[in-house]
Amino acid sequence: MQTLIKRTAQLFLFNLATASVLSARTWTDIDGRTLEAEFIQITDSVVVLQRNYDRREFRIPFATLSQKDREYLKTIIRKITPSIEPTETIFPRYGLDWPRSAKAPLNLDIERVEENFETAYYHYRTLNFDFHSNVKLARKVVTEFAEIFEATLALVQVSPLNWNVEAPESRYQAYFYEHYNQFVAAGGIPGSAGSYRSSERKIYVRLDVLGTRKTSTSISLDGGDHRTLIHEITHQVQHEWLHKLPTWLVEGYAGYIERIPYSDRYFHIDDMALDLSYGSRYSILSPYDLLNMTSSEWNANFAEDSMLVGRQYYSAYLLTYYFMHLDGDGDGRRLWDFLRALEKANSREALIAAKHILLDGRGADELFKDVQDAFDDEGLDLEIF
Repeated sequence: MQTLIKRTAQLFLFNLATASVLSARTWTDIDGRTLEAEFIQITDSVVVLQRNYDRREFRIPFATLSQKDREYLKTIIRKITPSIEPTETIFPRYGLDWPRSAKAPLNLDIERVEENFETAYYHYRTLNFDFHSNVKLARKVVTEFAEIFEATLALVQVSPLNWNVEAPESRYQAYFYEHYNQFVAAGGIPGSAGSYRSSERKIYVRLDVLGTRKTSTSISLDGGDHRTLIHEITHQVQHEWLHKLPTWLVEGYAGYIERIPYSDRYFHIDDMALDLSYGSRYSILSPYDLLNMTSSEWNANFAEDSMLVGRQYYSAYLLTYYFMHLDGDGDGRRLWDFLRALEKANSREALIAAKHILLDGRGADELFKDVQDAFDDEGLDLEIF
């Protein structure tokens, strides 16, 4: 990743000599830790502060600051912005400067809203999420789920692609089911481990794929992979974007997020790397076909060709990774411009037209050649499936 210093043209900079509102103050993060420092600058996701006594600079994800400090920054931005020349460089253009990590708040303050054995209904609540289950969950399970949900929300909020995600006042809703048939009966997609129903804004998840086991009194953790859960949470917190994003990017970005190493409340973004778990040679779905695949075509394969489903997801992940890190000069320019065009699109035709920003004049063969050459440099040999 390029450093912020090398990309000064992409920064939102303030003139400290003339901005008296930016004097030293005490800053606090969501865990209650404080820092006496001066505000230096802010990008779309990272605040740079300079500690008073030794002039050391700290880069702090905006979303990890206390609510009071976030409101303070919004205030000084409103004060200073009118005095800045209104050019393209006021706002960061390209979306690749991730913070080093993203994390859930230290104190989640989990509430047991209801535990009813007779009706098989259990309801737990955290800062931004409500969990509903048809089986009692051990406290450790609820805590770990809460950490994963809150950390994933924080991760998407600090994403350099500038999603502008805000949690709803009514909280996000998630439903957990002990058995597969219960999951499907409730509305989960057959053949899947979890699904997000955008029409209801609810996540449906199977507990049996999350490394849980049944004890005499509740569901407990027994290891397992939480990537499915992270994938669906990403869909949920990106709800406002789902009707605009193409299916390959909806699934590819969620696949990208789920592959960022996670442990103990933290996503370790510094350790993020290309996933080569399918080997050094792979038959990818045509990138051009992926760009044009509809959601109905994507979902049809769950019932018609389960073997193709895995190839869809990995191909979408690779295409997302390509546009974020390998396309063109590796600066994510086309993807950033594509997303900004989607933000402005007010018709179906405009959404379709935005696709050509990614293609940038390339046909199917040329696009695949670019993708193939880029991944070859990363140690992955691709061919068309």
